[in-house]
Amino acid sequence: MNAFKKSISKTIIACMVFAMMLGALFMLTACSKKQASADKNNEVKVSPAGSDNAVRDESKDGSDKSPALDALPGNPSDGKTGTGDNASDDPALTGGSGSGDNASDDPALSDGSGAAEKLFDDPFPSDETGSESDEEDPGVDDLDPYNSEGYAGTVDIDGTDCPILLYDGLCYCIKGDHAEVIYSILSDDTLETYTVRDKVTFEDKTYAVTAIDDSAFYTFTEVERISLPEGITAIGAEAFEYCDVLENINIPSTVTRIGDYAFAECSALGSITLPDSVRFLGDGVFYNCASLRNIVLPGNISGIPDETFSGCESLTELALPSTVTVLGDEVFWYCESLKSLELPESLIKIGQGCFYDCTSLTSIRLPESLALPDEDLFDFCESLTIVYVPSSKLATYEELFEGYEFELKGY
Repeated sequence: MNAFKKSISKTIIACMVFAMMLGALFMLTACSKKQASADKNNEVKVSPAGSDNAVRDESKDGSDKSPALDALPGNPSDGKTGTGDNASDDPALTGGSGSGDNASDDPALSDGSGAAEKLFDDPFPSDETGSESDEEDPGVDDLDPYNSEGYAGTVDIDGTDCPILLYDGLCYCIKGDHAEVIYSILSDDTLETYTVRDKVTFEDKTYAVTAIDDSAFYTFTEVERISLPEGITAIGAEAFEYCDVLENINIPSTVTRIGDYAFAECSALGSITLPDSVRFLGDGVFYNCASLRNIVLPGNISGIPDETFSGCESLTELALPSTVTVLGDEVFWYCESLKSLELPESLIKIGQGCFYDCTSLTSIRLPESLALPDEDLFDFCESLTIVYVPSSKLATYEELFEGYEFELKGY
């Protein structure tokens, strides 16, 4: 009986030891899984070099932080290099090393050894290779649109990074083998006088300035005088629109194209000469130029597009070249001071409302080559007393303008 009890006791003790061993093994396994999960959460993934999520080498202070993870726009970063109490709120105007009172609060747009990866295409990116390169390229360092000269970064145009240069308050963009004046937030629109350069230099190469791009001077409301160099071939759409105190500008003899509404709303512009080199005019080039009194048109232009002189209420007379064949719609709409206009014999078409509200026009001669115009051609021409038409078409014109008070006279 005693032997049986001893056997039972040994069995119970063995089971208890085995249970304790299983419990210890379970605890070890659970701890191992917890540590593995923590290690996985703390792991920093490395992307291939050159990718958007690529992680840089450790910074100079030995930190192993990932700048790409720390520098999300709008979130604070321990890795940012900017210091100072007066940091700029506008990262688009900060292109420097990130140090000093004007440093950007957004390290994604700052320069220096802890610079972050770009999360979007920055049209004026800062250098990301470290402070050593800043000394070599002062155009990037502490960029100020009103107090900087030279290289200012790049802008993406049709998938190509084009260098940007700042000179004399204007922004020049190098496009292929030439440069153009472009609109930019970095341009200084507070000056009264601008002189466009005929060439710029970048990386020891010289580029001719050949164009004023679309809207390049748009709403430069302080400018009174602009000097354009020979070599400019094109003036873009709305290039000088709303330069409402602009009084003087020269058009070089090399210009061949002037885009839509290029000088629209230049309400102080009193006179301008377009050289014979101009072959193309867009719509509304001088739309609402309320002070325009004198203009010389190119001698070989074939058409005057829609709204070219609409709202030019100070224009009193104009000589149309003998090569003009078409006057577009509303070309002289509301030219209330226009008293006389000689239409060339080459003219074959006049658009709708061409002379609408020309309240000072007293007489006009319609050439024989002209196709029959719309009946509203002379609406609200209150001073018009006589219109000369070909004798062979007199009856047709009498029917067309029936009810108007002016006299129709054949020639």
